[in-house]
Amino acid sequence: MDAQEVSGLRADLPGQYLKVFVRDADGFRQPGRAYTVRRFDPKTSELELDFVLHGDEGNISRWASRAKAGDTLEISRPNTRSGIMIDPEGKNYFLFADETGLPAVAAIVEALPATATARLWIEIANTKEMQPLSAEAAVSVRWLCRELGETLVDAAKDLSIPSGSLVWVTAESGQVAAIRAGLKKQQSVETYALHASGYWKRGVADHRDPD
Repeated sequence: MDAQEVSGLRADLPGQYLKVFVRDADGFRQPGRAYTVRRFDPKTSELELDFVLHGDEGNISRWASRAKAGDTLEISRPNTRSGIMIDPEGKNYFLFADETGLPAVAAIVEALPATATARLWIEIANTKEMQPLSAEAAVSVRWLCRELGETLVDAAKDLSIPSGSLVWVTAESGQVAAIRAGLKKQQSVETYALHASGYWKRGVADHRDPD
């Protein structure tokens, strides 16, 4: 989509998120929802967002499922505290996400230098939800399917993370809290290098943990 009038978007800051708004049939703007930037091209001002479709369950999902070329929506500028600066000297990355955090993870691995190594754990409903990921870095991905009983929390248990690694966790708030608690017990995981945020919470509309 064309984002020429949106300030604050940065291609070198993967993981930025913003609010998306649509209007109903009577022209009234509906409550917005937070979405992570999948990709931004500063040369063309082209912005890519990924939408998880839930049929007509939400106004954004309803709009996205029917969207066609030329349709419009409204977006805010990115949250000023969102996104992550990639350290060109960084070597090890451990990234955990479900469908809601997948756009951020995909953007991060694309931004990593070729000298980096990233291990990814992505929780999805089933194998149909797998997506190709591109990166210059050495990336390994483990897809966790809920229909098989696989979860991020279980995958993170007893995981040994080397000192100096950056850890990124984005998923349901309860899962994130459990993973964060487990990782904090490891002395090798420094607080400043642990980025853990709940992108949604069961039973709560438009939830996102504070940055």
